[in-house]
Amino acid sequence: MAAGWPRLHLHQHGGGVSNIWLQPVDGEEPRQLTDYKTDFIFSFDWSRDGKQLALSRGTEDRDVILIIISGKHMALIAGTKLGV
Repeated sequence: MAAGWPRLHLHQHGGGVSNIWLQPVDGEEPRQLTDYKTDFIFSFDWSRDGKQLALSRGTEDRDVILIIISGKHMALIAGTKLGV
């Protein structure tokens, strides 16, 4: 891919998976650049010459917890994992 070639980068999430697509601005069909089956892409960028794509990807966990502090005691009352 030549540097400076007009393009849009689409960062697509679907079913808990991220992939990157290339959408030429001249009306050509979009082209899928990555084909990951798991995990999220957190960030990505092209090399200066436009020949390499660097990205970071992985999983993301979130927790919701309720902690009550009373005097010198602390108690975990409730906790749950949230799906992303």
